[in-house]
Amino acid sequence: MTKRLRPLLKRSEFLDAESYYKALHYAGGPQTVGAWDESNAYGHFGNLIRASQGKSSSHALREADYSIQMEQNSRQNIFIRKLFSRRRSVVRDFSNEKSTLFGALEYAAHYAAAEFAYEFDLYCEVSITFWWRRLGADTDREIKDLFSRFAKCMNDWLFEREIPTAYFYCHENSQNIGTHTHFAVYIPPFTGHQNWRKEFRRWVMDWGKKESSFQHRAIRVSAPFKGNPLLHWNNFHYQMKGYDPSVVVQSARNADDGREVRLGHLIARQWSDPGHVTLKPRSGSATNLGPLRRKLGIPEGLEELRSIARVKSAQERGNVVSDDPFCPPVHQKPTHARPAFHSRFEDGSRDVRRLYPILFCKWVTALSYDYRKIDHGSFNPELFIEPI
Repeated sequence: MTKRLRPLLKRSEFLDAESYYKALHYAGGPQTVGAWDESNAYGHFGNLIRASQGKSSSHALREADYSIQMEQNSRQNIFIRKLFSRRRSVVRDFSNEKSTLFGALEYAAHYAAAEFAYEFDLYCEVSITFWWRRLGADTDREIKDLFSRFAKCMNDWLFEREIPTAYFYCHENSQNIGTHTHFAVYIPPFTGHQNWRKEFRRWVMDWGKKESSFQHRAIRVSAPFKGNPLLHWNNFHYQMKGYDPSVVVQSARNADDGREVRLGHLIARQWSDPGHVTLKPRSGSATNLGPLRRKLGIPEGLEELRSIARVKSAQERGNVVSDDPFCPPVHQKPTHARPAFHSRFEDGSRDVRRLYPILFCKWVTALSYDYRKIDHGSFNPELFIEPI
């Protein structure tokens, strides 16, 4: 059998030298003679490549993993290790435009929505990918109209089944498939009585065939049978992988260890080029997870069952009195009964052990944390299923 040669990695294809040296290192080092100038190598991975010359690829890979783990051990407050990604952190200029990257403000808004949903057990474990070109939407206007119709129909589907609305999404633009959208939504897992996720997947596919010129693989739905809250944060980080690596969220002057924290240090996915996205906004979430609902302190649909609220008259809903001060009547603004919700990032936290569940951090960093020494509020480790 003829051994297939690895493709040649070019420096011009990468956003920065660090990403290039990292990809080159994991590829086993220079692939052809003269393809890499050792004298110009710098940084952590550049030094690793220089030190691993003359060694086998497997040895270099083990050495890289060891070095990354050692650095992760010394900086446990950030993500040095990253979750596996099938896509290489490479930039291809296919639109003659700069890539639309997430900054600190976009991250803060997306994180606040995800944490707000997580706080009330609205785990957005079901993910959907929309390939708009195969749905017959080519322009931004067509994509927005079709996406708005889907959101409206989905809200009606959730309302009829008394399921609170919670979702967040982001748009990307790749060279192969063009503009597409990653969408994560809360659908209750199978409880032994009703398989909402199976029904929801069937409804999404039927909606695509009814509302658009549906083609093969235009919509992909991942709806795991069992619930796993870790998937909520996995979907969040996957949507955030197109971040701006130059953004600093905490300067070295204000950091406890005297080393700056960049936005990429708070994201568990390797950087991936999102392309030039013209859809505005590039990311978003349900109104139920937005700033107005966070100011009220609780998502709509959790104060009382929707079916109960729907069958009551306006006068009956106006006379509802609750004995629980933390569960105010639906018709009143619960600003006095429940404090406003502020995300940990908004409150100044830049430590991944506080921003995310400790089991998720263990999954990414391969470290053993003592969650009892970390203030996570109502964190319950028994809620999680350890990933295989």
